[in-house]
Amino acid sequence: RGVGKRSLAACIAQYLLCSGESKPCGQCPGCRQVLSGSHPDLLRVTVPSDRKTIPVDSIREINEAVGLSTYEGGRRVIVITPAEALTPASQNALLKNLEEPLPGNFYLLTAESTAVLLPTVISRCRQVALHPWPDAYVEEQLRKAGASPDRIRQTLPLCGGSIGKALELAEDEDYWKRRGEIMTDFFGTRSRGELLNISEKWQKRAKGAESAEDAPEEEAPKNAKNRKKKPQGDSAGELLNDLEDMLHTLLLVRLKRAPADAVSAFPAPWQRMAQEGEIKAFLALEDTVRETRRLRAVNVTWQALIEKLLLRMMEETDKWSVS
Repeated sequence: RGVGKRSLAACIAQYLLCSGESKPCGQCPGCRQVLSGSHPDLLRVTVPSDRKTIPVDSIREINEAVGLSTYEGGRRVIVITPAEALTPASQNALLKNLEEPLPGNFYLLTAESTAVLLPTVISRCRQVALHPWPDAYVEEQLRKAGASPDRIRQTLPLCGGSIGKALELAEDEDYWKRRGEIMTDFFGTRSRGELLNISEKWQKRAKGAESAEDAPEEEAPKNAKNRKKKPQGDSAGELLNDLEDMLHTLLLVRLKRAPADAVSAFPAPWQRMAQEGEIKAFLALEDTVRETRRLRAVNVTWQALIEKLLLRMMEETDKWSVS
């Protein structure tokens, strides 16, 4: 996610529909229409706003459209994104045109993973794998977006070469506020006496998110504009995801794949561990987070899981604390 699949598909579409000599020229009517999203021979298929998948009817409409002459008398490009949202019926409806596309028709499918696509669909496509962007290029994009040097330094180890994720994280103040709390509660706690207060805090937060998610929406006054609510999200899941990211950043520093200042916000014991700790210790901590996620999924008490996770992290902190 966020490595530029849709951007590349748009660039290829622009190239295919360009009428200039140097393609894509960016100046001809075809290029300008692609860039504005108004080209009549560029067909986009995506998930309808009221659905979670691309229904078979959407593909049937495309199948009918590709049988007609193009508006400009040239090529036609069909972009399907995300392809993994295609239902099995939708994929089967697409097969014939993928196998024997009419002359001048080009299909571009983008997907984060091909795991849910039918083998028959995959075999009829030429796969192009996009690799993560180098840190230097992601840093350049963050600078252009106006991110501060500190925020760039914090974001780079977390985005995994995804420009989209980097831009999202850099602008998400709620994320950085939550990360600061996690840093204090899970990486900074050294007293067993604090365990109950911290576990109660995160237990209440998870319950609050669940209650807000289940609560019916209030009817807005007739004279007031309806405002779109920000999704509450999964507080417990976000906590575990953030812990994994933060532990992974420590591991990257230990492996010399991230600069030492990437962990400058961590308490001193964790910074020392990032310089001298055993690799198996980092992997064990990541396994503990994954096990916490598994146990939560089978309804083990969330507060008890938090306390167990805190104790495990405090044990590691004690090894690297200097009295």
